[in-house]
Amino acid sequence: MKVTKPNGAITSAGPDSVQDLTAPVAREAPVYSDLHQKDIVVPGLAAGDVLEYDVRVNEFEPLAPGQFWWEQQFVDKVIVLDEQLQIDVPAGRALKMRTKGSPSQVATAGGRTTYLWKNTVLKVDDDDSSPAKKNKKKKKQVDPDEEVPDVQLSTFQSWDEVGRWYSGLERDRVNPDQTIRAKAAELTASAKTDTDKIEALYDFVAPRYRYVGISFGVGRFQPHSADDVLNNRYGDCKDKHTLLAALIKGAGLDAYPVLIHHARKLDESVPSPSQFDHVITFVPLKSGLDNAGDMRGLWLDSTTEVAPFRMLVAAIRNKKALLIPPNATAEIVTTPSDLPTANLQSLKVTARINQIGKLDATYNFTVRGDAELAFRIAFRGTPEAQWKRVIEYVNAYQGLSGEVDNVKVSDPSDTHRPLEFSYSLSQPNYLDWTTKTSQLAVPLPRLDMSWANLTDQDDDDRTKPFQFPAAPLESHESVKIELPDGYTYRAPVPINVKRDYARYASDYKLDGHTITVTKDLSLSLREIAANRGPDLRAFVRAVAADGNQSVFVESLSANSGSSIPSGMSAEDLNDAGMAALKNQNLRAATELFKKVVELEPKHKDAWNNLGRADLALGKYDDAIASFNKQIEINPFDEFAYNNLGLAYQSQQKYDQAIAAYKKQLEVNPLDQFAHGNLGSLYLEQKIYADSVPELERAVQITPQNPGLEANLGRAYLNVNQPDKALAAFDKAVELAPAPGIWNNVAYELSTHRSHLDKALTYAESAISATEAGLRNVNVDHVTLNDVGLVMSIGSYWDTLGWVYFQNNQLEKAKRYIEAAWLLDQHSEVGDHLGQLYEKLGRKQDAIRHYAMASTANHKVPEAEQHLKSLLPDSRLDVAEVERARADLQTMRSVRLPWSGKSAAGEFFLTFTAPTSQDGKPLRPDQAKFVSGDDALRNYANKLQTAAFPVEFPDDTPIKLVRRGVLSCTESTHQCQVVLMLPEDVRTVD
Repeated sequence: MKVTKPNGAITSAGPDSVQDLTAPVAREAPVYSDLHQKDIVVPGLAAGDVLEYDVRVNEFEPLAPGQFWWEQQFVDKVIVLDEQLQIDVPAGRALKMRTKGSPSQVATAGGRTTYLWKNTVLKVDDDDSSPAKKNKKKKKQVDPDEEVPDVQLSTFQSWDEVGRWYSGLERDRVNPDQTIRAKAAELTASAKTDTDKIEALYDFVAPRYRYVGISFGVGRFQPHSADDVLNNRYGDCKDKHTLLAALIKGAGLDAYPVLIHHARKLDESVPSPSQFDHVITFVPLKSGLDNAGDMRGLWLDSTTEVAPFRMLVAAIRNKKALLIPPNATAEIVTTPSDLPTANLQSLKVTARINQIGKLDATYNFTVRGDAELAFRIAFRGTPEAQWKRVIEYVNAYQGLSGEVDNVKVSDPSDTHRPLEFSYSLSQPNYLDWTTKTSQLAVPLPRLDMSWANLTDQDDDDRTKPFQFPAAPLESHESVKIELPDGYTYRAPVPINVKRDYARYASDYKLDGHTITVTKDLSLSLREIAANRGPDLRAFVRAVAADGNQSVFVESLSANSGSSIPSGMSAEDLNDAGMAALKNQNLRAATELFKKVVELEPKHKDAWNNLGRADLALGKYDDAIASFNKQIEINPFDEFAYNNLGLAYQSQQKYDQAIAAYKKQLEVNPLDQFAHGNLGSLYLEQKIYADSVPELERAVQITPQNPGLEANLGRAYLNVNQPDKALAAFDKAVELAPAPGIWNNVAYELSTHRSHLDKALTYAESAISATEAGLRNVNVDHVTLNDVGLVMSIGSYWDTLGWVYFQNNQLEKAKRYIEAAWLLDQHSEVGDHLGQLYEKLGRKQDAIRHYAMASTANHKVPEAEQHLKSLLPDSRLDVAEVERARADLQTMRSVRLPWSGKSAAGEFFLTFTAPTSQDGKPLRPDQAKFVSGDDALRNYANKLQTAAFPVEFPDDTPIKLVRRGVLSCTESTHQCQVVLMLPEDVRTVD
């Protein structure tokens, strides 16, 4: 092994870099201690290096004397300059061979024949964005079951030869000795039939002998002896079959090994052990072969431990396999399609929703078949104390959320009866009680339609039938929901979809304030013709559409349903408030938390929660009062001092913020937030020497936080440690290759005129990624996420503009910084624009923008310093500064005529980037009334005729959503619209 550095230096791994270790499996299964692995310490490997290594495998004892087999899958998903496979065999040796392409070279010399294959991949097209490429990819899709290696070869000439070879390996291992016979007799003492005997033996081996996952053919092919497995109490698939077969033979019956593969289809043209990865058991019955040529008998797979008797997992049902009788010809047979019992899934839910929308539900499941096995494996392999996590994982997959509790499960090892399990689920704000109308989702899991085996392949190109291994299947779901008073409800529409292969029916019955929902799915056929793809897709779409139906809910309250119902407990109200806070419904959260502290003034965390909601709304004084109240109740609260610091910092009361953060660290020296917040505040105040140790501690406590790494990089830059800074920036980008991190790194690099090429790439990437979320903004469905993207794009435009400025590309810089300034009016952006105008020789424009920047939000001292440097005697004109302060609002204002009484309201407006950048004001393409006096509801059309001070730096087709405050005065006969700064938009209602 060697590593070649970009500068040509070469480092090789020496003998001391190689460690010979026991394989990890031996830690849990000591019998496999003969399996070893080589671990190599790669010398000095870093990004940009070239790693080269050679691996040689020597076989000292042949796996099958006189036989050889090989298969190869060439690399095709990455660039490959040269990949070669060379097979060297005695000349004239008969080979069974199948390849996807002919060998590049075949040569015979010196009594040897050499086959050579070469593979080169010089282009990998992983761009699937165009319709043509998507269509091409669909056509190329291959059923995983049909995939075979590029090269297969074997010296075995028949499957019987393979069978005789394996039979020889296991013969003496599977013969029962006295211990095995005695155990078989003990286990079958009460059995009345041969099937009863086999079931008793299966019930002993399957659940009691732990499966150790070593695939067939990996490490070794020969099983341990049955007596060893009996004593060890664990084994791989070969070992478990060997013990089960020996016990069955000890009971006077026969049992044969069956070699099979979980994932791929058997290629009958190449007899080779490499086509198998699993061993199961077949017990013949007296009737022998049936008319189809498939052996009648009992098929058993003891590997899964908790599969019911005679159950095979779906991956090995109806599949070709090699059956190996000890004294007869080995032959290819087909495993059964049927399960011992049909797939059954039954779910009964009882639910109640209270007056503030909290859902409390109990789920009762009964499952048999494939789903049963999956759940048994999950529950048996998980400690009972963590069963709750199993349910949470399943719920997340099935589209359910909420707090899981009271999990109860029948014995996962008792496979003689269906598996039953139940749990309770609670979710605050399941019904949005704050709005006049809402949609109530039916609290049932999303139906699993994976049985349909649909892919992206075009139906016209399909040649294979659609197969449904899950058939026959019966699924029944029902839920009875008790709904709160004070609302009217409208049930969804029931559907009934019938096909010859499946049927789905739903029913919705509303009785007063109770709704009962049932959903039934049955699957009867295992296969339908390939040309029925459109039919199958239509069936699946119908089921999915029904799953998306919801109950329409309308509040009877006159105030849009937002009043808090009486009689709710403090805890329920607090839970509802937390849910509202999580969903950014800040006004509702504030009202809920106020009600909590009214009911329970010393609630353990409601004051902190109220403060968080007020902080998010920008009500900093109220937030500070709430956090102080929380501290009064509990001076050692886990979060209060940290949150108090954030509130003070938002008010630019930096000394108080620093004191709060330090107090938090007295309460908890390892607080995961306080060190980072304190370090970031020092950074903001340019106290770089103090920021570094705080941020270093923060990164130590929370090592996977990209924001902390970015801030640490910024701090390092400002204490003249550029190498550490770049390493921190690279780590930040590695942890979160996302717009915010790209932008922050780009800005810091540009500010220090360091690595401007990298800064340009990061800045452009941040803008490009954010623009994707701003292409389809709709004024009828504005979200806080949309507003956040608008706020972000302003910062990103300024960063890219500043990179251009540092590269002396002033015209490009001007477009981006001007657009950013009009959008967010941050002091730093105004200062950048002033510096740009100054460099362009536009002194008066520079003075005006420095003046505005010195009074703008997030004030930076540089703006005032730059302003003074351009004024006579470096003196500020107070009147000029006040005019600048007024200009900030005037820049965002538009006046329109008005003929009515005084009124006020708020609107959302959307602006689309024009195709030509001529600097002219833009008219909104959409406007929507949000709140205010009814007299202004129809004023949206008038707003769309006005030209607003909005600019875009380029013609990328994105939309900016802005919130405007409209004030109309009867005496002046005028209306004024002021566009809010994006950061001041706290709600969308």
